[in-house]
Amino acid sequence: MVRMIKGAEESYDAHEVPYSKVYVWPPGHIAVAWCGCSGEV
Repeated sequence: MVRMIKGAEESYDAHEVPYSKVYVWPPGHIAVAWCGCSGEV
């Protein structure tokens, strides 16, 4: 099951994010998506 990153659901759909990628949002949150799972770091 894919977990949506808190506050990031407004920026993207976890199901559409390539795996093994690191994303940084304006708020300064760094999110890592891998194996279909997402979480804040």
